[in-house]
Amino acid sequence: MELIEKMLGLHLIGIYHEGRRLVEIKLLVLMLQSIKFVRLIALSFLLCSFAFGAHILGVFIFIIQSISLYQRNGVISFDLTAISGLSLAILGGLATFLALREKTWLRICHIDQYMQHAMQVKESSSPAVLKDPQFEMLSSVVSSIVEQKLRERDELGRSRSATH
Repeated sequence: MELIEKMLGLHLIGIYHEGRRLVEIKLLVLMLQSIKFVRLIALSFLLCSFAFGAHILGVFIFIIQSISLYQRNGVISFDLTAISGLSLAILGGLATFLALREKTWLRICHIDQYMQHAMQVKESSSPAVLKDPQFEMLSSVVSSIVEQKLRERDELGRSRSATH
């Protein structure tokens, strides 16, 4: 390890600590996103439950009121209570349908954005990201640094052998 540090002039311990700190920050961000995601799921579940409850309550009110009016009048007629129950059933059913659609969950949870981000990261981590001029420049810089460090080591070794 020390030989590599001396050859390349790097401080691997410092790089290790910086990498560890970056991983801790990324983990904290992931935890915060997870908490936000769970909170969003819980709120969506409550909304879906209330919408489904409103739908069931509306259907129940409509059926009971329609039966009551039919028994009283002998004809199916609708009053304000039956119409309110029917509208509550329709709105609750619509809200339940919208809450249970796959596209709604994709939009709420930003799953499509996560997928796009994952695909971009996968594409950017491929070797094709470094274009030929960039790769040539980077390899020449690394080669020159390594050659310089090797020459310094050889000169240091020669000077030590000459003194002995």
